[in-house]
Amino acid sequence: MGFIIYLYKLKPINLTRVPSSIFGHRLRVVALIDPILGRSAAVLGKKRTSLAEPAYAQAMTYGSLLEFSEHMTPDQPPRLIVVGCPAEFRGSDEPGRDLELQLLKLFPGVPLFIEKPIAAGEIPRAFRVAEAIEQSKVLCSVGSVGPQLLAWVLMDS
Repeated sequence: MGFIIYLYKLKPINLTRVPSSIFGHRLRVVALIDPILGRSAAVLGKKRTSLAEPAYAQAMTYGSLLEFSEHMTPDQPPRLIVVGCPAEFRGSDEPGRDLELQLLKLFPGVPLFIEKPIAAGEIPRAFRVAEAIEQSKVLCSVGSVGPQLLAWVLMDS
C-alpha cells in the first residue's frame, strides 16, 4: 500500500489513503513489497507519522514476493492482497510479468484485489491468468482502490 497512484487532471493522486479510511482501525498492513526498498521504507516512514500509524506499525518491507513468503509467519498469512504495481508486471503467464500466478502459488486461497488495468500484454496470456485464478477458486476482484474496494469490504463484513 505504498504506490497506487493515478494521474488525475495531470496531477498524481496517491490512493493509498482509501483503504485506511475504509477499514479504519481494522486495517493491518503486514508488508509493502517493492524492489526499490528505499521507496517502500520512505512510504512506511510517512505512514507511521500519520493518522494511519496503527495500520502500518508492524509492516515490513520486502524486495520480492518470495522474500516476503519466506519471512511470513505461517500462523499470520495475509487476509487480502492488493496488487497495485504497473500492469506491465502482471496479467500474463510470461515470467517476470506473472505476478498473479506467483501470488496463487505462494499464497493459495488469499483473496486478491487487482488494480485496473489488469494487463498490458498479449490477450491470450491474460486469459490464461484469468483461467488460473478461476480454477484456484480464490476470491478476486478488479477495479480501483476507491468504490470497488469499498463495495467488496461491505459485502465481506
